[in-house]
Amino acid sequence: MVDRPLSRKAREKLARQQEIIAAARELFLRQGYHETTLEEIAHHAEFGKGTIYNYFASKEDLFLAICDQLIGEMEAIARRTLIEGEGPGRQRLAAYASTMICYSRDNVKLIALVMHRVHQISREKIEPYLTRFSLVMRNIWHAISVPVQMEQEQQGGCTYDSMKLAILFEGLVRTYNMSRFGPLHSMPEEEIEQAANMITTIFFDGIKKTNKG
Repeated sequence: MVDRPLSRKAREKLARQQEIIAAARELFLRQGYHETTLEEIAHHAEFGKGTIYNYFASKEDLFLAICDQLIGEMEAIARRTLIEGEGPGRQRLAAYASTMICYSRDNVKLIALVMHRVHQISREKIEPYLTRFSLVMRNIWHAISVPVQMEQEQQGGCTYDSMKLAILFEGLVRTYNMSRFGPLHSMPEEEIEQAANMITTIFFDGIKKTNKG
């Protein structure tokens, strides 16, 4: 089934919503969540405060929209590098690792803010976003499993469950990002590429050693 294109009114509404989210994202980073008011966000987005309430009932709802945006951006990275990417499986996985490290570096302050603030939101309000995050993680694991399976088939020999290996690879990338969370903001591109290649090499070397064992 082909999705119908959005009407002009719907496109304009979506554009205004994205402008508000972008303004909030910038101010939360610059001033902090608690120090930022809806009036300031409206002014920064060049809208009246009433316009904000047409899209978001509260500052917390606006913060949750930013969380949802981050989740979508991570899923887009996986799709772009792993599904739509070109080259052998190992190359796609290294591209995913590199892009995710770059993304974490460029958004390290926002990710830290989300990790701190999300625990202060009621379970009822955060539940839909946790559910979406779980679904997106499954999509990311599935995307990773595609080049993993490609590489296993090319190498031959004993093969393992590609989905389980995908979860392992994603965990390696995430663990690296967390271990480097502080210094990430200053990592040069060359060091990021080296880190991505190191993660990918360790991953496949581990599979080879298991096969030999």
